[in-house]
Amino acid sequence: MQTAPPETLAGYHLERRLSAGAIGTVFLAARRGSHGFEKRVAIKVLHAEHFTRPDIRQLFTDEARLAAQLSHPNICQVFDFGVDQGMLFVSSQ
Repeated sequence: MQTAPPETLAGYHLERRLSAGAIGTVFLAARRGSHGFEKRVAIKVLHAEHFTRPDIRQLFTDEARLAAQLSHPNICQVFDFGVDQGMLFVSSQ
């Protein structure tokens, strides 16, 4: 059983769930700063039940690493990748 996502993850405010797939859930999120600064991103979070599976973690990590190397107007740019609050995530726009 999955628990509710946190309100914030790695400094991003999770606004709402956009979609879920076999290994992760995608959220609309925003990084907020001073003077009204806001950067909206999508954050994909690995499902908690897969966090202890090295094979699935490696797939998620490889996807983030490969996507970060790509640059094209039709491909989302990866901004951040890591673990926060025991959750593996990748943020992109």
